[in-house]
Amino acid sequence: MYCVDFIEEVIFQSICPPDETAAMIVEPIQCDGGDIVPPKEYLPKLHNLCRKYDISFIVDEVKVGFGRTGKMFAVERVNIEPDVMVLAKPIASGMPLSACIARAEIFEILGGSHLLTTGGYPASCAAGLATITVIEEEKLYQNSERIGAYMFKRFKEMMDNHPLIGDVRGAGMLVGIELVRDRIGKKPAKMETAMLCYRAWELGLLTEYVGVYSNVMEITPPLILNESEADRGLDLFEKALNDVEKGKVSKEKIEQYAGW
Repeated sequence: MYCVDFIEEVIFQSICPPDETAAMIVEPIQCDGGDIVPPKEYLPKLHNLCRKYDISFIVDEVKVGFGRTGKMFAVERVNIEPDVMVLAKPIASGMPLSACIARAEIFEILGGSHLLTTGGYPASCAAGLATITVIEEEKLYQNSERIGAYMFKRFKEMMDNHPLIGDVRGAGMLVGIELVRDRIGKKPAKMETAMLCYRAWELGLLTEYVGVYSNVMEITPPLILNESEADRGLDLFEKALNDVEKGKVSKEKIEQYAGW
């Protein structure tokens, strides 16, 4: 919450005046930064700041949109209507497509062509329409909320038994597991995270890690995931975590594989 005050009290006063600021762009949940879920009051406060100074409020839903967080769009979790939404990745189930949605008065500008590399391709547009239909008809955002909560509970239980896990956070089927070398100092377990990712791959579970310190395992499974499939993945994850904690994964192999 301090960040919003910092923008108004420091950024606006000494770096970028509000009357020279066209817009603010924010991810409702910061994914590659480490799956950071802000307090529920944060986005509304930032939105109100934009309203106060007549600044457009833009949300980046490229990764968290289309049911990932338990809502069709992540910003709906805090009941905010942005001025602009930027969409891509899941919009067409892997086909190249992106979109920018805005209030009418913002788009009342001169037209242009070839402004979006992945915009307007007919086959991708058809895939996008089909994707939206399936998400809505099968209520996949509800499945994301339900299975995501189930996975979150399992990861929290793992945290009780595995000291490497320093935090579990997320929303819907976006779960971040932060690995630390000690829970007091929160020293990032970067090497252990890479080892866990590699060992999980050896066991047949494809994962990835994100974060400023590359120590957050990001779990973003397909929205059609069911409970038994989730259990299989969670069991493999814990098996890989056990192997890392017991020293069964070669550090040298990871250094060679990662090019460190």
